[in-house]
Amino acid sequence: MSLSDADVLGAEIDVVVVSGKDLAPKDSSFFGKGTSDPYVKVEVARNSTVLAKLGQTKVVEKSLSPSWGESFKGMLSKQQLQQPGIEVVFLIYDWDFASGDDPMGQVRIPLEQLASGHLLEKSLPVQDVQGCSKASGELKVQASLLLRRIVSLERGGVHPLPGGTIGVALGWDPLPGNVAVDLDNACVALSGRGDVIMKECVYFGQLKNSNGSIRHSGDEREGDENLHGSGDDEMIMVDLNNVPREVFAMFFVAAVATEGETFRSVKSARVRVVDWATGVESFRFCPAELGAHTSMVSVRILRASTGGWVMNVISQADHTARDFGSLIPEIKGLMLDVIPGVKVDQNERVALMRKGGNVRIRDFCPQQGGGAGCDENPLTVDTRAIPQRLCLGLAWDVTGGCNVDLDASVILMDAAGEVIEVVYYGHLKSHTCPGAVVHGGDEREGDEKGDDERVFLQLQLLPPTVCYLGICITSYSGQELDDVKDASCHLFNPLTNMDIVNFKMSKTKELDKKTGVLIGTLYRDQQNPSEWCMQIIVQPGIAREANQIVPWLSHIVKSNPPRPPVAFDGGNLMAV
Repeated sequence: MSLSDADVLGAEIDVVVVSGKDLAPKDSSFFGKGTSDPYVKVEVARNSTVLAKLGQTKVVEKSLSPSWGESFKGMLSKQQLQQPGIEVVFLIYDWDFASGDDPMGQVRIPLEQLASGHLLEKSLPVQDVQGCSKASGELKVQASLLLRRIVSLERGGVHPLPGGTIGVALGWDPLPGNVAVDLDNACVALSGRGDVIMKECVYFGQLKNSNGSIRHSGDEREGDENLHGSGDDEMIMVDLNNVPREVFAMFFVAAVATEGETFRSVKSARVRVVDWATGVESFRFCPAELGAHTSMVSVRILRASTGGWVMNVISQADHTARDFGSLIPEIKGLMLDVIPGVKVDQNERVALMRKGGNVRIRDFCPQQGGGAGCDENPLTVDTRAIPQRLCLGLAWDVTGGCNVDLDASVILMDAAGEVIEVVYYGHLKSHTCPGAVVHGGDEREGDEKGDDERVFLQLQLLPPTVCYLGICITSYSGQELDDVKDASCHLFNPLTNMDIVNFKMSKTKELDKKTGVLIGTLYRDQQNPSEWCMQIIVQPGIAREANQIVPWLSHIVKSNPPRPPVAFDGGNLMAV
């Protein structure tokens, strides 16, 4: 593949700093060989000019053979790719508390070595750098470069779809030794402006779209389902004649959800497109052929101007993403052939968090940043920040002709897991933290449009004593949460209306016979108290008011405090 092809839009670069071995000692010792406190900065540079800063690893104290295992992702524009002499640079430093950090050496990988698209995984010798003439040891890294191309209807790979129902199936087998592995099949719906329409997307956490014309067979986490004897494990059926008019395009994404695994290890994985009426298979993809990648966009289905639909073969892989929410910029970029003005924000993503996941809030709150076609490299400016205001929204509908009373509440706790205050329908404003947590008012029927209840949060106004905000939903009227029609909650940025987390309760088996659920916590990062993070807990039980959930949250905080936050690296940020 050529970096200068005419249809190249840009490139995604993915790197993992795995470990170091026998690095140079920078701190002397009275008792023998010296040591260092190494960390690594990752940059993209041309000669001495830094084009992009991809990130920096943590410091590993007193080690010459440190282990990091940290991932970084970035985008390069077409203009940058065409410049000669671009390299991925790994700069190793020794951290010093009292003085400037000392260089320990560098590793440089020419971009041309990654142009094949295959994953480079090796240990490379550390070279001297300015300020360090006695570099030693080696650095183990992984790196890959994936070109992002403009899809063209004239390029071939186009298949007309006049109507009817098609199926996009994902099948796989357990790993050797009958070890279960979790893959996910998803359909991402876009509007005629290139915006993702979440209510029309179908994936493991939302098994049908707004009118049921796109349906998912259900989340399979082992690879032994064998649907209809076909070897398929997850199937998405699309009734093309009834897809809502606002849906202009559909992308199908297969991903390896199990941490540590890639399509290279799941060699049995296959994606196939079939005519539902006849069972005739139109296309088949084997993601393992693309190498050690974690996700693949297989096909795009697009409304044709003459009526009906057309399908384009995409077969584009990603090295780190483990869900479609991490691929929104790439998916939007694949619409530039039909919507030339579509805005591609490299920071945009949809958070679909699995139970137990935890992320930094600001990683899911893009502000205005560089889009496709901008000369400015979006990696040079951090366009993410915690919004001044967040909103917890709770929605539901009248169920079986009966009014339902659900309640959204927020529990404030200190670092020791002791309750400071509970904001709920009977206590609408925090008295200990004025303006920080404000309930919008009690709704007792579920007949409002959009959200029925909202709680507004201003994290900057919370004093240091508040370390946890527990988010909980209760059924005051006693209906089981899974039986309430169209019940869901979401944490979002009210300025952009972008969701950070959303959780659907209707028909969720985990909530059967349950009237209360602790969705998760917002918590302070212990290493950086100005950073707020989110952990999904999803603990259901019998509770009609927030005060009954307080002991659950207190026990969790005291016995199993959240792990350090996961900085966004392009993958594994998902929600059910």
